[in-house]
Amino acid sequence: MKNLKYSINKMSYQNPEERRIMKACLKQWLVSPKILNYVSPNMKFPFAFSKWLNYYQDNSEIVTFVIKNNGWILGHLSLDFDNNNNAQLLHLIVDPKQRRIGLAKKLIKTAEIHGSRIGAKSISVLLASKNEKAKRLYEKLGYKKDGSRHSVLLKYSKIE
Repeated sequence: MKNLKYSINKMSYQNPEERRIMKACLKQWLVSPKILNYVSPNMKFPFAFSKWLNYYQDNSEIVTFVIKNNGWILGHLSLDFDNNNNAQLLHLIVDPKQRRIGLAKKLIKTAEIHGSRIGAKSISVLLASKNEKAKRLYEKLGYKKDGSRHSVLLKYSKIE
């Protein structure tokens, strides 16, 4: 894995070719109820791309980033904005074979920079309370626990 060159690009679920590629990736990655719950707590298993797509088509403010190596998508992260200049990270997932090499961190940093450039006052993420790896990652990146929603979701925030 050393010396690999990664690129991070915006992608759009409005683009049919990008949508087709993301469908293939997500179907390979979201293969268990646990993974799907960690990535998108509101979705039910088995993964249904049509429901995923509805979310993106209903929210035009969302910006999505993918991390690639040699044209292959290895990870995905979206950033959504509200009317108060707050941003929320959504749907972070990295190919299971490519985890623990810093790709999630690269995606988060890219989303933070983008959010900052367009005036986000804060960035938050909702995490499944049992997702210890994600909690450690976000804490390492400066996010602080900022309350909970229901008994299974924790909110972490970072003020820019």
